[in-house]
Amino acid sequence: MRFLVPGTGDRFRCGGLSVELQSARLCEGLAPSVEVVTYRRREPGRAFLPDLLKQERSPGEALWLVSWGFHVPELLRQLRGRPVAYHAHSSGYGFDLPAGVPVLAVSRNTLGYWGDRAPRAPLQWVPNAIDPGFGGGTGERPIDVLVQARKSSAYVREQLLPALRQRGLQVELQQGWVDDLGDLFRSAKVVLYDSADHWRRAGVSEGFGLPPIEALACGCVVFSSFNHAL
Repeated sequence: MRFLVPGTGDRFRCGGLSVELQSARLCEGLAPSVEVVTYRRREPGRAFLPDLLKQERSPGEALWLVSWGFHVPELLRQLRGRPVAYHAHSSGYGFDLPAGVPVLAVSRNTLGYWGDRAPRAPLQWVPNAIDPGFGGGTGERPIDVLVQARKSSAYVREQLLPALRQRGLQVELQQGWVDDLGDLFRSAKVVLYDSADHWRRAGVSEGFGLPPIEALACGCVVFSSFNHAL
């Protein structure tokens, strides 16, 4: 099994990358060989897609898994004639799949999208796993309300959070990437996750909604929007 990602460095950090890397780890006991392959940037210790396509004749023995929405059509063209499946996170990118390409959908929302768009493709619901690092949380929680800035609505950031601070609550607006998100969640009592405006602007769907589920696993009370997979 080969999980295709553009790269694993800071430039490509996002929830989708984390899910693919975790999926590769979880599959290591299910297949004789599992590897993460990059296709936009060469990285030490990792195979690079153009090199493998030159070295290995089609169809080959590996199952290739593509996932990066905007890159999927081009990757499928490059992998024509080889076993390939689409690990589908967000939906709404507008492309169609070649006949027979299996879809592994992380949510029922994405599964329904492809059930409508590719009704004769093999379809499977494969929800994301929660990393074992998310859990526990019996200690002190100094943060009353935690919000992740990147996907939150302007209403939450500009109106609700100032109002909560005026009431004397300890509010934290998390900016940028956090290496140990589980530790941050275990420090919070309440997590607000309002991503509807973000995904409406992006033009694609909330693929799975992993952060609010991770927050629940860490013992937080979660208030969430109900868009797409949520």
